[in-house]
Amino acid sequence: FGSSSTGSYDALSVGDRVFVLLFDGPDSFVGVLHYVPGEHTYHFAPEAPALIPVSLGEETASLARDSFGRLWIAYDTVASNVAVVWSDYPYNAWSDQIVLATGLKSDDISAVVSFPGGVGVLWSDQNARSFGFRFHVDTAQPGDWSAKETIRGPGGNVADDHVNLKSASDGAISAVVK
Repeated sequence: FGSSSTGSYDALSVGDRVFVLLFDGPDSFVGVLHYVPGEHTYHFAPEAPALIPVSLGEETASLARDSFGRLWIAYDTVASNVAVVWSDYPYNAWSDQIVLATGLKSDDISAVVSFPGGVGVLWSDQNARSFGFRFHVDTAQPGDWSAKETIRGPGGNVADDHVNLKSASDGAISAVVK
């Protein structure tokens, strides 16, 4: 994918579909694959028979799918912001970016996670020495996000550019950060 080998990947398995984000900044792609049991392999899904281009930021991106089937990608922008884009079935077009945070360091990153009834984005903010979090409820308009929540540790400086999120069936979100 793309013209360089510096990209990274994220994948999300839902039933017989695997959504794959091939991240390489502005030359990124999303693929929708489906499992073919008789062949024991994956092919492009009929609704999205090729890689779908999506222009993203510069360092990282992650992928989640909400309860309505909408795909979300969170990423850091060239302008040191955190943004999301979204796409509805059949995932062949992506929205304009929705900026969730501004004024970050160039190496701050984010991650998106789905939870029952919504998606959330956590990002590092090394300038504020904290992490930020915002969430979107599935029934709301795509641009409607919660106010920023700030997460600080007891020693103050908890922010670095490493983030991993998981959610539980009860809606609890766990984060592993550095």
